[in-house]
Amino acid sequence: MAAKPNSIRIQSGKLRGRVLSFPDRPGLRPATGEMRETLFNWLRAHIHDMNILDAFAGSGALGFEALSQGAHRVDAFEIDKTAYVSIQENQQKLPDSLNYNIILGDFTTHWNPYNHYDAIFLDPPYQSDLLQKSLFFLQEKIPSNTWVFIHYPLGLNPCLDEWTIIKTKTRKKRCYALLKTKQKD
Repeated sequence: MAAKPNSIRIQSGKLRGRVLSFPDRPGLRPATGEMRETLFNWLRAHIHDMNILDAFAGSGALGFEALSQGAHRVDAFEIDKTAYVSIQENQQKLPDSLNYNIILGDFTTHWNPYNHYDAIFLDPPYQSDLLQKSLFFLQEKIPSNTWVFIHYPLGLNPCLDEWTIIKTKTRKKRCYALLKTKQKD
């Protein structure tokens, strides 16, 4: 059964079938089922007990899906107040035991070097320069064993000189990549 307009269904794991709603907001593109399937197929062997940063939460779908599939904790950031409130409302409909922390604001201004993340999701609005800015910000701040998932429109071509590309996929007009920072000398 398909989810209703302005809603998205959690695909697998302990929350499978739960429906998340989201508002109409400029730049908000909830993670498609195909994109979430690709990401979690890539991380399946590693997802259990991961600490994850969802830097551009949007609908919250990536973070909730990660917890559904066994991640330990998700710290999610959203700069749009309406989207943030919607994520909070979705969170209230899910089990209290989920370790999902939603923060209103930009992850770069709230960066805590003592937080350890096993994976970071970067899926910012397409019509922005936030992907490249985020990659530059993170390249010197995270260890080389942290997975970074990026989603961007075909034709964007982000600069990945300081990154090791682990996996890539192009589908229609969008691209996905799983990265790690290059080893520092």
